[in-house]
Amino acid sequence: LLLCVLVPVHAQLDLTNTTVLVAGISNPRLAAYAGVLVGAVRKRAPTAQWTVSPAGDRGSAPPACVRLSIDAGAVGHPEGYQLTSDDTCVHVVGNDNRGVLYGIGRLLRILNITFEENYNVNQKSIVTLADRVKITSWPQYHMRGHQIGYRPKTNSYDGWTAAQFEQYILDLAVFGTNTVELLPPQSDDVAASPHFVTTPL
Repeated sequence: LLLCVLVPVHAQLDLTNTTVLVAGISNPRLAAYAGVLVGAVRKRAPTAQWTVSPAGDRGSAPPACVRLSIDAGAVGHPEGYQLTSDDTCVHVVGNDNRGVLYGIGRLLRILNITFEENYNVNQKSIVTLADRVKITSWPQYHMRGHQIGYRPKTNSYDGWTAAQFEQYILDLAVFGTNTVELLPPQSDDVAASPHFVTTPL
């Protein structure tokens, strides 16, 4: 007796060349979040071609897309989001502005970024997403915060540059943090650190 089980296999969605479509490009926060997404992908996949366009204005854009939009009825919870994909596009629908940002963070965490390089081809970035994605999520707690401080209380923050702090805060945001408390250096036991790279506030 031979039993055969057929399991449907979906091809990965190739997002190496992608247009990020922003529904409501006049919304400054959505436009900024689109920039965050494109910047994060370009940093990790330097040869990938990701651009931003208003939704509905694709022109000669690549067939793959990531569509950002807000729909208060899609999730029904503050700061929630839906993340889905079809044959050519990934849809990030936020319940509000922050929901879109957190959906972008989830997308960044599940993207597959690999590199191809051989004697005939320079290093090439490949960005894919496992087909089909269907995620709905929202925060359990209203406030999700973190403390940071430019002071010698720890052995790390006092050696950071402003750019490192900015990247750290951005990483916290895309992972779902909505509150950051910056502790002043006067709250420490000593006023200065030998690791400071700039004058504290």
